[in-house]
Amino acid sequence: GPNPETVFQSARLGLTVRLTDAIDPDHDVMVRRFQITRLAQSPVGSAQLLTYANISALPKESRIPMTPITDWILDGRNDYAALWDYQNRAVLHFHPGDQRIYQGTWDVVFGPSSDYGPLGDLLRQPEHTAAQLSKLIARLDSNYKEGSYIYLTSEPRPDQFQVGFDETPFCAQIDANFANIKKMPTVFPGFKLPVGKPFFLLLSCSDSVIAAREAAGWRYRAMDAWQDVVDGQLQGHDLAAIETASAIRTPLVFTGNQATASLLISAASSRAQALQIIQETRPQSVIQRSEERVRAWLHPLVIPGKPGSRAWQVARRSLLNIRVGPDAESGGIVASLSRQPPYGFDWPRDGAFFNVLLDVSGQSGLVEKRTAMYARWQRQSAVGAQFLVNEAPPVDPDTGDNATYPAHAWEMNYFSDGMIGGGFRFEIDNTALLVWSTIIHAGWSKDPEAWLGQNWPLIEKTTNLLARWRDPQTGLQAPAQEDDQKTYTSSLHGAIAVYTALDVAERSARLLGQTEAARCWATRGRELKGAMRQHLYDHTKGVYAMGKSDRLPFMASGLIPVGPTAWLVWPAALYPYNDERIQQQLQYDLNAIQPILDLSGKGGSYFMKNTIALALAGDQRFQNTIQGLPAVLASMATPDTDQFGEAMIVDRSQGAAHASQRTATPHLWQGALFALSVAAVENPALILRYDRVLPPSILRSAPDTPPDLSLYAQACGQTIKPPASPWVRSAWWPWLWGGLLALLLAGIIYWRRKNR
Repeated sequence: GPNPETVFQSARLGLTVRLTDAIDPDHDVMVRRFQITRLAQSPVGSAQLLTYANISALPKESRIPMTPITDWILDGRNDYAALWDYQNRAVLHFHPGDQRIYQGTWDVVFGPSSDYGPLGDLLRQPEHTAAQLSKLIARLDSNYKEGSYIYLTSEPRPDQFQVGFDETPFCAQIDANFANIKKMPTVFPGFKLPVGKPFFLLLSCSDSVIAAREAAGWRYRAMDAWQDVVDGQLQGHDLAAIETASAIRTPLVFTGNQATASLLISAASSRAQALQIIQETRPQSVIQRSEERVRAWLHPLVIPGKPGSRAWQVARRSLLNIRVGPDAESGGIVASLSRQPPYGFDWPRDGAFFNVLLDVSGQSGLVEKRTAMYARWQRQSAVGAQFLVNEAPPVDPDTGDNATYPAHAWEMNYFSDGMIGGGFRFEIDNTALLVWSTIIHAGWSKDPEAWLGQNWPLIEKTTNLLARWRDPQTGLQAPAQEDDQKTYTSSLHGAIAVYTALDVAERSARLLGQTEAARCWATRGRELKGAMRQHLYDHTKGVYAMGKSDRLPFMASGLIPVGPTAWLVWPAALYPYNDERIQQQLQYDLNAIQPILDLSGKGGSYFMKNTIALALAGDQRFQNTIQGLPAVLASMATPDTDQFGEAMIVDRSQGAAHASQRTATPHLWQGALFALSVAAVENPALILRYDRVLPPSILRSAPDTPPDLSLYAQACGQTIKPPASPWVRSAWWPWLWGGLLALLLAGIIYWRRKNR
């Protein structure tokens, strides 16, 4: 990926330190190079590089589906052991894939099992020799299962080291985190917790590193590395377990007034593999090859913006971040590259827009890989809810059951290998936007009909689900989860996403000669369009409007949530772009985001959905605003790093207002929305290539009439067969047994906390 550089300067010490981070393009190793320049009048005669590391070597086995807490809330419980490798002068942090592994709520409540084997035997001795530890290291892969093994060393090699027990009060921190989360509904009125309060009781912390060490009979003592680094002299303890931290000291050798040192961090599933990688790493080579690979990757791409302009630079960074985002094997792209908050998942909703930018920039091969990935990840059969984890399923409009979530939908999000991430099981906009994304890739495919034919089974099954998921009283979509909210609603957010899918699916059906499907989906699309006009249209203002959302706390704090009304224009096209109703909607939305664009308000989030729509469809009255969008939006990106967060706050602390990016920076979807906004200003046809491939939309020109609720059954009765009713006609029984289990767990938790 790109190699960020950070420069530190100290006038008092007469030192300049240039830090370059690089990842080897072919191996799991990171190089952090320090170049130190000393002024002639500097008072510094000699110096060392001190490195502190608190590495949670968490194996992939330690994950809880639909309760993704192991890598952030429970981060203080994720270590296993660390030791000093005397022969290779490096610290090894490691965690076998079968020890201290969290795979369910039960493990969180009672603590996962662990066996330290020969390492525990060594810790039970008050002292041991370097030879004893070296013998243990040599047999490490034989005695411990594959998992996560991370080596840390430097070049030149360290002259001092410390491996110690981490004395951080993790329980107090975890309990404080949960207390803060539980307070959020009172701090942000209207915000609802994604899980019930009983869930937090299960996660209450009661373990202690010191207590666990004493219980295991470990007599070896090793000072916390964070405390040890204070005086710059490291004590040289070489072994710790449970929760660990380490430090190394590297000598800096000045040649003239220049000194260079590098940290090397390798990762692998075994000690031997991690060691081999670090032994073969040459820091300068890694930096050079990483830069060369990035240049070669960028060369053929279409980068929105005038070359050399700020907008071009920010769009280039957005593409670079999306290059870093995908999992090498599956192609899943994380929502954010940040360590916090926990956005290390592929959200299908975000992914649909990532695919458009990938196509627009010339990366259609990755789009096809990701489409196949989503096809594998799709839920193929109905599933029930898990107690305390999921909401009870919504009522199926065909069967009247609320025992299962429907088949042929996608989950809220996924780990990179397809494991379910979050616990919201039927976000209807997620599912609808992936249908849209799959179909519109035909605009970039070498053979559009072959592409649509190849994906027709997925398109047909999923669009039929969206078509039948209707409220027979209103014609809107039946209640489902929308936009990461746990409650079941029928708002504009879900409605326009479903309409978008029906529109392009109907067009693809006509292209493939699937006349019955086309007739059904066109009928349902007209009905939904009329229902939106009747129920989701503000007749006093003459526009569709989406009220403030309680989905995210920052929206409840005065920021403007926008986006679904923009989807009326793109990715949907409710009316032809030259229709005055579209232009009136664009004007209304522009008025809403103008305080964000000119920094006169508090800020906002996802407003670049609106700028894409404005650039694609705005007529002459908007041209001055449209032409200025690239520069205005680019000016909001972070200085130097050219990135966006999920939210933008207008900061006036230094006098003049400026944009301050917050939450999950870099947020990859926000970066993608920026790049697509610039592309829409420059060349709208580049984004709308699929319109030239698919037959013209018949829904776009359909009249605004109240929904005729009698036509759906006629058009879709034979095309969409209602699903078989589950043998359990309600979801009461898992909640009954779950309630009994909760009482049992509450008693256990009370006993644990009483004896903490």
